[in-house]
Amino acid sequence: MQNQGLTKNQLKASTFLNEQLQYLETKHRLRFEKRRTSCPFHSEANPSMSQYIDKDGVVRFHCFGCGINEDIFGIMGRLEKHASFNVCFSTFRRFVEEKRKWGTNAKP
Repeated sequence: MQNQGLTKNQLKASTFLNEQLQYLETKHRLRFEKRRTSCPFHSEANPSMSQYIDKDGVVRFHCFGCGINEDIFGIMGRLEKHASFNVCFSTFRRFVEEKRKWGTNAKP
């Protein structure tokens, strides 16, 4: 499969879970431990945001504190100054392409 042909549905699917977590950890300093992290949208003492895979195979990020429930593009849009979907999609696709080009341990 060529990376340039990756669609939004492929990129938000569970097959790209590791890349999604790596993106959020690398670009936004979120640290997921046991599928949980502190929600970046409000202050809290204990991590309340978790990731899960919905019935359609899409990775979702849900905060039990503030109720946010988004896929990778929704989280990126919120974290990256309300970037448009197209900006989030192309940014994440480039990230995945670089990771695959240079190996899984590369930090583009």
